[in-house]
Amino acid sequence: MPHPRQEELFEYALTLPPADRIAWVASKCADDPSLQAQLESLLRAHDEAQEFMNALPRDLVDRKPTREVQVEEKAGDRIGPL
Repeated sequence: MPHPRQEELFEYALTLPPADRIAWVASKCADDPSLQAQLESLLRAHDEAQEFMNALPRDLVDRKPTREVQVEEKAGDRIGPL
């Protein structure tokens, strides 16, 4: 169950410049290391999501696949009963 102040603190932290957020969270959560860890994790996830959403489509397309995929079907092959 999230801490009662987690949402309030997280939303306020997002109004701060990214470079100031972790220090602000540390100052507000000095007596609650668990809450501090939760907020820092949420802020990291938020920043990573923003980076992904702000990436240009060509940046995503140009990435190399993490594993090779074998495709046995070719144009015109029938897959399944349809």
